[in-house]
Amino acid sequence: MYGFAYYILRFAQIRFLGRSGWRGATVTFRDSVGGGVWSSSAPTIADVEPGTGIVSGLGLGTATITYTITSSVGCVGAVTAVITVRDL
Repeated sequence: MYGFAYYILRFAQIRFLGRSGWRGATVTFRDSVGGGVWSSSAPTIADVEPGTGIVSGLGLGTATITYTITSSVGCVGAVTAVITVRDL
C-alpha cells in the first residue's frame, strides 16, 4: 500500500498553468496518471467535470480542485491544486 500511495503522490501531478481563472470561463486541468476522478471543494465557485478535469468559474472566490485515484486493491491517492476565480 505504501508503494501505491508514494507513486500517486510522486507522479500524479495536476497540470494547469497559473492559479486563477475568470468567472464565466473554463480551464482544463490535466492529470499525469489516468483513471482518477476530479472534484471541487466549492462547486458554486469552481465546478469541475469528474471525468474530464474541465473547471468552470461560477462565482468569485477560491476552491481546491482534487484529483483522486483508487488502485485495483483499494489504495487511494490524491493531489490538489487551489484555484482562485476572479472577475474580468
